[in-house]
Amino acid sequence: MTNDESLIIDELYFVTSYQELLGNTGLEEELFNNLLHQLVKVGYVQQLHYNGTDFEKMDQPDVNALEEYSYLATKKALLAHNGLDI
Repeated sequence: MTNDESLIIDELYFVTSYQELLGNTGLEEELFNNLLHQLVKVGYVQQLHYNGTDFEKMDQPDVNALEEYSYLATKKALLAHNGLDI
């Protein structure tokens, strides 16, 4: 896991919106989008949709509209992030 990927995972112990995540990481948006897309693709980050009352996990991630969703680190990511990669 790269330093920038780790920076993103640091922010995802709890559900976080795209805008909040982008702002908290301080990364340039194009780099941020590429990293977030990759983390979703490898199963380190779960994309969530707010249905008006609760967050629902996306069965198929929508990587073409990253800014419309919220995110949460997966157990796999948290283990890797904390040096317990399985």
